[in-house]
Amino acid sequence: MFNADAGKTLFLEAESEFNFVTDNIIANTMEPLDSEMFDSPDVKLKARKHARDIKKQILKLTRIFSNKQMMDKLEKEIKVPRSSTSSGNDITLYLEVFRDLKRLWCNKLCTPLEEV
Repeated sequence: MFNADAGKTLFLEAESEFNFVTDNIIANTMEPLDSEMFDSPDVKLKARKHARDIKKQILKLTRIFSNKQMMDKLEKEIKVPRSSTSSGNDITLYLEVFRDLKRLWCNKLCTPLEEV
């Protein structure tokens, strides 16, 4: 469905995510990269490598899927809607939700308890 580079990068990302979960999560909590919970410096180094690999793969995937041809494939094959310029981008949608929540919050603070 996608080109070989996208498939390889998706596979490497899945592998990096799996390695991160198996090595960086101790007792159901994700440990910081400089945590004392890591047994040895080698384990700490592996944890940093997994985090660095995930960041690198996500940047590659962003670059690959920002191509118009790949966006069209995503929209067609996987039904991922592309935000149109008429409806606004993510930032404007976020700002609208933020304004609504702020208005609701101010309304809640200004309403006397007896009216609630």
